[in-house]
Formats: sequence, C-alpha cells, structure tokens
Amino acid sequence: MLSLYAGRELSYLQPGEQEMLLKAMEAYSVFPNLARSAKMRKLSNEGRLNKTGMELVLTGTKPQQASIKLHRKKLNDYFPENYSSKQIEKVIYELLRQWSLEIKERSRADCPLLLFVFRKRIW
Repeated sequence: MLSLYAGRELSYLQPGEQEMLLKAMEAYSVFPNLARSAKMRKLSNEGRLNKTGMELVLTGTKPQQASIKLHRKKLNDYFPENYSSKQIEKVIYELLRQWSLEIKERSRADCPLLLFVFRKRIW
C-alpha cells in the first residue's frame, strides 16, 4: 500500500513519469516508501528521472560496475621489483593510452583484420 506522504511526493512527478511509475510498480509488485518517493521527486525535478533510474529506486538495487583486478604477482613479471603501485599504474595507463591511439589509427586505415577482431571480440 502506498502511504499518503509517499503519494504526495509522487504527485509532483510529470504525468508521463507517473504512468511509467505505475507500470514499474506493477512489473515489480512494489510500492515506493516515502524515502524512495522523495528520491524520485528529486530526480524528476533535476530532469534525471528515466525508466532505468525509476526501476533502480523502486527495487533498491544498484547497477553492477565492471571491475578489473590486476594481481601484483602477475604484474611483477613485467615491472622492476622496486616499482611502487603508483608507478605501475602510471605505466599501465600510459601504455593503454598509446594502444588506444594505435587502434584508432588502424581503424582509420580500415584494417580488415582489426575490424574483424573488434566485431567478433576475439582476444
């Protein structure tokens, strides 16, 4: 059941947003509480309330962010022992920057093999 105060917050949403909310509530079988309703009102006022954001607020879940872990033991094969983590990070980012520039140059030259690799994601 939707509380009176939560309903008041939701009444400030744009008509299209309210329709989207109703569909999301039905899809997830959930009613927003006051805090979630206030969050959606705030997002709406900022012009940032979309379907995905509304669903995230309703379900209380956050999108998973991709993360990459590099293990120091493996990195030690490529760096001098006396390199600090900051030095290693700096080198890795510089190499990635250079690699990115090379990829852009190759794609401009319409390298068929490179385009095949990127389309098929082979590596």
